[in-house]
Amino acid sequence: MAALDHFDLAASSLTGALDRSGVKPGQLSRIVFGNCYHVGPHACYGARYVGNRIGAPPSVTGVAVTLACGSGLQAVASGAAEIALGAELVGAVGADSASNVARNVFVPSFKDASCGINIAETSQTLSKEFGFTRADQDRWALLSHQRANKARAAGFFAQEIVETSGVKEDDAIVANPTAEYFAKSKPAL
Repeated sequence: MAALDHFDLAASSLTGALDRSGVKPGQLSRIVFGNCYHVGPHACYGARYVGNRIGAPPSVTGVAVTLACGSGLQAVASGAAEIALGAELVGAVGADSASNVARNVFVPSFKDASCGINIAETSQTLSKEFGFTRADQDRWALLSHQRANKARAAGFFAQEIVETSGVKEDDAIVANPTAEYFAKSKPAL
């Protein structure tokens, strides 16, 4: 299966949200599109392309925002600010397609240029500084996957996930998590 680009992913998500809320694309005042990796020469126009793909008219303006690991949330925050400033309806969506990011961009992006170390090393240093042990992190991972399985069984994710290219559910949830599973996982560092 060919990788979808981030505009396709965002358009699919936003279309699903609009369908479920009964809002038509032309009713939007603005679209805010968040993504971490601007892939390709036209990525700065991402919100416009998402708007085009959902069938929004040219009168629906767009803005693209970027924030590493938080672009989707930044899109929501920026959309809320638009509403506070008078916009009636704002579509906020975030998407990335890491498989479309060139390896020579993606891999080095995990090294923080301000301090010269890998982001994972930064989190490891902070874990030590604040006293989070491997066992603490394993317990949190176990609890997180248990909660995710409970939410999935209750149908919570079905309300939030829009099927795209045959993908119907989050495949990163460990189905039957155990403390032993996480304890034997090899640390990255």
